[in-house]
Amino acid sequence: MRKGILRVLIFYAIGFGIAGLVNWFFGSTYDHVVKVHHYVLMLMVFIGIAWSFVNLFKFVFIFRDRVSLGILISNFMIISILCVYSTM
Repeated sequence: MRKGILRVLIFYAIGFGIAGLVNWFFGSTYDHVVKVHHYVLMLMVFIGIAWSFVNLFKFVFIFRDRVSLGILISNFMIISILCVYSTM
């Protein structure tokens, strides 16, 4: 289970790091437009959701392992936190 949580944390840390670098390189002064780093963050969340569905299918139908359970739990927590944060 720790391996799954670590994989998810590494994935999101790399995603946020890439978004930070993209913002640093391509940031603009105009605040009323969606910037490039927002697209990177949306792509990261969509990949995380797809990863969750793949692991849910793997966990339910193929093989129940603790790594998939760790990935499911941590992906669900991070995506739900991001969804709640983005609606504030």
